[in-house]
Amino acid sequence: MINKRVSAILALPLALLVNTAQAVSIGGYEIDAFATSLDGIAPASAALDVTTIGGTLAGVTTDATVDSYVFLPTGTASSSIALTLGFASGSLVNGAGDDLVLFEIGTPDPFSVTIGGTNNPALATTDTGFLTGGSAQLNAVAIDLSAFGIADGAAVTQITVGLNAGGATFALAGALAPTMSPVPVPAAVWLFGSGLLGLAGFARRRK
Repeated sequence: MINKRVSAILALPLALLVNTAQAVSIGGYEIDAFATSLDGIAPASAALDVTTIGGTLAGVTTDATVDSYVFLPTGTASSSIALTLGFASGSLVNGAGDDLVLFEIGTPDPFSVTIGGTNNPALATTDTGFLTGGSAQLNAVAIDLSAFGIADGAAVTQITVGLNAGGATFALAGALAPTMSPVPVPAAVWLFGSGLLGLAGFARRRK
């Protein structure tokens, strides 16, 4: 079983850049732009230690589903890695309010995020109330690019997200449309969705 604190998901562009202008709803957030490439791994050797679910490392970091992901199993040679995610030019812009949302599964954990040379080592996620297809809790943190010193209206082409074995479970990075916010979900939909979700164990603590 995967330790819930290390099952890391990385998801990002809409159907591999088929149409990044089309918004999708994930965890109650309307998202209209996704990371389009995995531009770097530090240390480079960490790529040998990660485990992916649902595709290759590059693939799971550049798709729009929280059911494909990468994680660092406990006991691997690398205790932490940093993944640099690329965005198509102009796809991630500092508008009004929150501009970026990062998702992870299991127990809410903090991310270490670097944007434009500014690092925030403790961006904590909170439960969205949604479950993944594997019945794992979906958590998210919304980010205002202004907090990283990005000028109003400026575009960001890369972000770096730190992932620790025994720490955050990295799930998905996508850009929020500047005017959008989490979308309220009727109680009936929550119950219906909870009843449909099946596969369990992706983010349970190893016993």
